[in-house]
Amino acid sequence: MDSFTRLPLRFDPIDRKVDDGEILMVGRHTDRLVSEHPTAIVFRSKVVSRHHAKMWCSNGQWFLQDVGSSSGTFLNHIRLSPPNVESPPYAIKDGDIVQLGIDFRVCYTA
Repeated sequence: MDSFTRLPLRFDPIDRKVDDGEILMVGRHTDRLVSEHPTAIVFRSKVVSRHHAKMWCSNGQWFLQDVGSSSGTFLNHIRLSPPNVESPPYAIKDGDIVQLGIDFRVCYTA
């Protein structure tokens, strides 16, 4: 039986000026990711892949795309693509719920 091990973490909003079309990489913190993408949004979490997702704004509309993460990117609780498969871009809006990865534990009972 699979069971979630903890509730989702919630973060305060990040206030950042982003130019139209600028891509924000999202991933697990590594020195390489930070040096290659100084504007990256990074997390210290085992369920976030090194290169997990990307976000960008085009003409006032924000987009989210999973870039082939193993544990998934979810928009309003719906996984954007299968594991290790890049998703198409999805439009996001204020109030949407974005989840990076899923932490679960497999329990075996006899």
